[in-house]
Amino acid sequence: MDNFRKKQQGNASIIFILMLAGMIGLFPLATDSAHALQTRALLDDASEVASIAIAALNDPNKGSSSGSQTNRAIVENYAYAYVPGADIQSVAVSRKDCEMKNVICLAHFQGGYQYQVNVSMTQQSWFNGNGSMPSFGDSYTVRSQAISQKLKTVPVDVVIAADFSGSMRDTWSGGTVAKYKSLIDIIHQVTSQLEVGNQQAVGSSPSTIGLTAYNFFNHSIPRDLSSGGACRMTQEHVYTKGWFRKKYIDVYQTIREIFVPKNHSHCDTKTIDNSIFYDISLTTDFEAFNRALSHFYPDHGTASFQGIIRGAQLLNEGNNPRRLMIIVSDGVDSPAKASGYAETASQKSAVLVDAGMCDMIRNTLDSQIAYNGNSVETTLAFIGFDYDPFTNATLQKCVGLENVYQAQDSQQMINQILALINEETGHLR
Repeated sequence: MDNFRKKQQGNASIIFILMLAGMIGLFPLATDSAHALQTRALLDDASEVASIAIAALNDPNKGSSSGSQTNRAIVENYAYAYVPGADIQSVAVSRKDCEMKNVICLAHFQGGYQYQVNVSMTQQSWFNGNGSMPSFGDSYTVRSQAISQKLKTVPVDVVIAADFSGSMRDTWSGGTVAKYKSLIDIIHQVTSQLEVGNQQAVGSSPSTIGLTAYNFFNHSIPRDLSSGGACRMTQEHVYTKGWFRKKYIDVYQTIREIFVPKNHSHCDTKTIDNSIFYDISLTTDFEAFNRALSHFYPDHGTASFQGIIRGAQLLNEGNNPRRLMIIVSDGVDSPAKASGYAETASQKSAVLVDAGMCDMIRNTLDSQIAYNGNSVETTLAFIGFDYDPFTNATLQKCVGLENVYQAQDSQQMINQILALINEETGHLR
C-alpha cells in the first residue's frame, strides 16, 4: 500500500498543471463572454427606452425602409448613451397601425400603433486571442429588439405657462443660444407633432395649444377693455393697509376668482420693463401660434402664480377630455417685491399654493364635461429649465412630485412635453 501511494505522488500536481493550462486558455473567452452578456443587457435597456420614446413622439416613421431619420436618431442616441465605446452596425424602426385590416400586432393589440426597434452594435473584445486560444476575435456583435405599443392619442388642450423673466435671456448648458430662444424652438417642434396627431385623428376633436407668458405680470387684455390692447396685468386680488398704503394679496378672493378674467383695475401702470409677450388662446392654427411666439422677449422678475392663474383661465376655454398645463421656468420665484407691494413674488406663490390654488384649478376643470360627453381629466406639470426643479418646493407641491421634470437639453424637454401630451405611451411588450 505504501509503495502504491509513493507511485501516485506527483500525479495530482501534473493533473492540476494540465487543468490550469486549460483554465488559462479559457479565461479570455469567459471574460469576453461576460462582457458580451453585459453589453447585450445594456443594449436591451437602450432599445426598450428608445421604443418608448419613439412611441411618445409618434412620428409617422416615413423616409426609408429602416424608418425615419428622426426615429433612427433617437435609437442611436440611446444606444450610444447606454453602450459607450461600441459602434452601431444597423438601426431599423418599423411602425404598424394596429387598427388596419390584416395587420397583426403583438398580444392582439388593436387600439393604436406598434413600434418595433431593431439595433445591432459591434463591441471590441478585451482579448483577441491572436489565434492561440479560444476567443471572440477582435470584436463581436450584439443585437436587440424591443416593441412598444401606443394607444391612439386622446385629444388634449395644452396650455404652456412660460417663464419670460430676464434670466431667460441667459445662455444655458443645453444649447448655445439664450434660453428663451431655445424654448421658442422647442414649442415649435411640439406643435409640429400636435399637427401630425391632428392629421391622424380624422373625425375627432383636434388637440389645441395655448400659451401665457409671465414675469412679474401677464400681458393680457382686460375683459372690460377688449379694444384697448394688452396691459401688464396681475392676477391677484389685493387690499391696502398701513401708512404707505402697501398692497397685500387677498389669498382667498384670488383663489375664488381664479377663473374670472381680470378687468382694467388689475393693470399695472408703474412698473417698467422691456418684455414683449401676450396671451395666445387655445388654437389649432399652429403656424399663427408660432409666428406670434417668435416675437416674444423676456425681461423683469419671476412670479409663477401669475402664469398658473392665467393659464387656468385659458385652459377653461377648452373642449377636449384632457387638459394639460405645463409650467416652464428656469428658477424659483423672485425674492424681490414689485413696485407698491408688501410681499415678494415667492411669498405670494407659496401662500396661494398652500391655500389650495392648484387643487382648485384641477377640481374645477375636472368637474366639466368634454365635447364627447366624457369627464375632463386635468394634469398640471412643471419642467425645470436648466435648473433643479426639485428645489422648488412651491411648484412641486402644486403639481405633485410625479409631475416634476428636469430638462438639461432641448431634446429632453421635447420628449418630456410630448410624453405628457401623449399620456397613453409606453405600453412595453
